[in-house]
Amino acid sequence: SIIGMILMGEDGMLNEMPLCEIHDFEVHAGFKGKITVDVTLRAVGRARINELTQMKPVMMGMCSELADDEEIVSHEAMVFANEIVDSIEHTVRDLSQGENYRHLQIAYEDGYHRALQVHHLSLGTAKTTETKFSGRYDKLKRPADDLVAASWAVFAAVSDKSSVVKALQLTNLIDRLQFGLKMILDDKYRLKSEEFIYGNVGQGGFD
Repeated sequence: SIIGMILMGEDGMLNEMPLCEIHDFEVHAGFKGKITVDVTLRAVGRARINELTQMKPVMMGMCSELADDEEIVSHEAMVFANEIVDSIEHTVRDLSQGENYRHLQIAYEDGYHRALQVHHLSLGTAKTTETKFSGRYDKLKRPADDLVAASWAVFAAVSDKSSVVKALQLTNLIDRLQFGLKMILDDKYRLKSEEFIYGNVGQGGFD
């Protein structure tokens, strides 16, 4: 079964939402016959709410699938996307050197593999165009599917988890990669600033 997971922002319900499948569930019989169900959801795509038709007992409405733009990716754009992913992965590795941040590399790799798996399930989301390229493009290392996976995986490693809400709204692969790079670089610069301040305090640099 496929359901949507409503997200709430500061100004109320967001129009964009993850499209999820029920991956697993467990039914529990409680006191006086009260039944509860634990459900495990797995995101498999995105949708946009066009119209709400019912609020209770469950929310229902008319939605449309939200997918990446269908366009032929140029050689230059593919090279640029690969360079962004290089920067993302270098930054994640750099951050993971810190004693308290070693989990970031694992989080990124896990998010990458899950995003790639979801993409390959192909429910029509995150559409990309497969293109054959000549060998002269040395920087063209990753196929389109891997670039899509990286564009989602980076948000598993950033500290601001609300950033994925904006990522859900972006339908351009390059834009989402650039946004993910900005977020992970923000984390890096914040960490470096904290280390500089703590280092100066420890050395008696501040009164």
